[in-house]
Amino acid sequence: MIPFRLLNKAIRAQVIAEHLRLLGATRCVVYTCGNAARALREEGLDVVEVGPRGALQPSRELTYEEILQAHPGLFNATSGHLPPPLMYRLAERIFEHLPVEIFQNHKTIYCPCGSGETLVAMAHLVPFSRLVAVVSDQIAALRFDFSPLKHL
Repeated sequence: MIPFRLLNKAIRAQVIAEHLRLLGATRCVVYTCGNAARALREEGLDVVEVGPRGALQPSRELTYEEILQAHPGLFNATSGHLPPPLMYRLAERIFEHLPVEIFQNHKTIYCPCGSGETLVAMAHLVPFSRLVAVVSDQIAALRFDFSPLKHL
């Protein structure tokens, strides 16, 4: 089993940046270990980063609603919190970057998974494939003690 390697944080940041620019906005908030915030900044967004590398440090994991209440008027770019239309757009972009070999393993796709967002996004475009989450305690982006999408 070899999971695909993909710069999904960069792809995700592009999708979010395009969405915000369509709305005439550039500010967002992200609860992150740091990778998502860096990718969003590289897209030219004004990012409020909450996490170990950010100016703000959470005392606990917050729900989607709590993040919106704590940061009114800011787009919530936290992994696992994208609205379904953006998740679908994310899946389309991911598929543009996947090698065809991924789909030649009896329709089983091994997907690096932190919040579960990439896995759920991909399920939109490959509903008849078997998606297997790959997690790691050694890689911060693949370790998610509180996964907003873990029950899906």
